[in-house]
Amino acid sequence: MKAIVQRNYNGIDALQIMTKPEPTLIPLAVKVATHYTPVMPYDLLTETGTLKSQRPVHLPMVIGYGFGGVVTEVGQLRKKALLGQRVIGFSLKGSHQTTLVSALPLFSVPKNVSLAAATTLIGGADAALMAVRASRATKDDVILITGASGSVGTYLLQLLHQMGVRLIAMSHSSEQRLLASLGADQTLAYDEPLQQQLTEFPLPLKSLIWLGQANY
Repeated sequence: MKAIVQRNYNGIDALQIMTKPEPTLIPLAVKVATHYTPVMPYDLLTETGTLKSQRPVHLPMVIGYGFGGVVTEVGQLRKKALLGQRVIGFSLKGSHQTTLVSALPLFSVPKNVSLAAATTLIGGADAALMAVRASRATKDDVILITGASGSVGTYLLQLLHQMGVRLIAMSHSSEQRLLASLGADQTLAYDEPLQQQLTEFPLPLKSLIWLGQANY
């Protein structure tokens, strides 16, 4: 089978597609044919060596954090009904062409959701849900989200909007329409002077959820 392999710290352009042995099915495992794997800043920073101190890795390694795919085989102790199901899951080697899943949970994808869309939950919506719970936000609270147009921020806006939270979203000026469509009540552009944008700033804030790098 094929897998995407990191052999050095020269970034995404240095990744290679390599042939790896097909995993052996065990009684409690299932095999999943990988159709999608999410790519996040976490991956990009690992590939450039930026996270060496926080995430020491041994190269070469198969990259990835999760996968979306279709179950092709099941072990003797797993339900046959899993065969052919579209699923998503977590795996630190999620870019394998075939993923073997045993101890980690699988999540079935509803029929009305595309597999590509479902795979974006991994590393985006899951982190956003943790942030929502940590914020203890309630209806009419005012929350400022920086880096709001990223994989976590876009889900975070939608979740908090459904709760009736008043949202101020900060991102690049080119993303303002997107943020408004996702539920932002007010938008701030970090690449434009902030003083004029803050004239109608609704204070006090309940929370500040800081996503992305502090470059502004």
